[in-house]
Amino acid sequence: MNNFKIGDVVYLKSGSPAMTVTSLSEDHCHVAWHDQGKEHTGYYPLEALTKENPNSVPPSGFQKS
Repeated sequence: MNNFKIGDVVYLKSGSPAMTVTSLSEDHCHVAWHDQGKEHTGYYPLEALTKENPNSVPPSGFQKS
């Protein structure tokens, strides 16, 4: 099930910069992001993306509920 919509901020599950969803198909997502003043785009399978930032490290003792 696709739970993304245009305008959502997403990340690759393996880690990536924050990316904005620009269009969706049934099983893929076009995204855009900026890095050092340059715009980049990508096209990824929905299963490779998450709304949670995998790059962030939770505080010590943090437990996800």
